[in-house]
Amino acid sequence: MWLITKNQGWAYSIGRLWSQVRAGSLFKAANSYFFQAKGSLLTPAEGSLLTPAKGSLLTPAEGSLLTPAEGSLLTPAEGSLLIPAEGSLIASLDGSSSCSLNGFSASLLTRKLTAPLKFTLLAWLVVSSQFSFHANGEQTDDAAIHSQLDRLHQMASQANFDAYFALYAPDAVFIGTDAGERWTIDEFKAYAKPHFSAGRGWTYQTIERHTMGEGAVRWFDELLWNEKLGPCRGSGVIVKVGDEWLVSHYVLSLAVPNQIAREVGGQSIAIEKVRRPQ
Repeated sequence: MWLITKNQGWAYSIGRLWSQVRAGSLFKAANSYFFQAKGSLLTPAEGSLLTPAKGSLLTPAEGSLLTPAEGSLLTPAEGSLLIPAEGSLIASLDGSSSCSLNGFSASLLTRKLTAPLKFTLLAWLVVSSQFSFHANGEQTDDAAIHSQLDRLHQMASQANFDAYFALYAPDAVFIGTDAGERWTIDEFKAYAKPHFSAGRGWTYQTIERHTMGEGAVRWFDELLWNEKLGPCRGSGVIVKVGDEWLVSHYVLSLAVPNQIAREVGGQSIAIEKVRRPQ
C-alpha cells in the first residue's frame, strides 16, 4: 500500500526495508528496495531514502537527515551537535509515543529501527571524524615541518651550535656545496664548531619551499638566497621521531644560472683536476 505522505516517505521506506531484511527477502526482484519502486531505498521516487524530495534522508529539505531544519535527524538544539531538537527523529528513540516527526508518531519505527539507526549514526560519526582527524593531523605536521626548517636556518644564522644540531637526527647526513663535503652528523659538527664558536654562522633566506610525502617520513626542497653565493638549493629528508620532526638528510647546492654554467663548470673541473689528479 503506497498511501503515505511526503513527510512519512523516507521513514516508511526504512520500515519496509527493515521488514524485508527480517523476512529474508531484501533482494526480491519485484518491488524490491533496489529497484524503481516508489519509496524504495535507492530509487529516485518521492519519499525514498536518498531521493532529493522533501522528507528524504540526505536531501537539504525540511525533515531530512543532515539538514538543519526542524524535524531532521541531527538538528542541533541551540548550536549543539548531538542534542536533538524538539520533534526530531533522535528524540523519538526513547520509546516515547509523545515524540513525533512533523506529526508522525515514531513509536513503531522506534521499536523496529532503534539498533539500525544507532549503528548508522555511529558509523557516520566515526567515518567523518576519521577524515577530520586525518586532515587536521596532516595540517599540523606540515606546519611543524616548516617551523623546524625555518628554525634550522635561524639557528645557523645565529651560530647557535646546540640549538642548530638539536634539529638533526642522530644518524643525519649533510652534503655541502663542495664535492668533498659529505659529512655524518659528527663530521658536520667538527666542521661547524670552530665557525660557530667564533660567531660565524651562515645565513640562507628561504624564498620558497615544497614538502612531499606522508606519514613519519617526508622530503622537501627549498630555494634559498645567500648574500655571497646568490641563489641556492636545499633539499632533504625530515623524519618524525616521537613528537618532533628532525632533519635526516640535507643537501645544499648552488643554483648556477644556465648562462654561466659552462664557465663555472670549467673552473670546477680545473680545481678537481688539481685536487684529485689521475
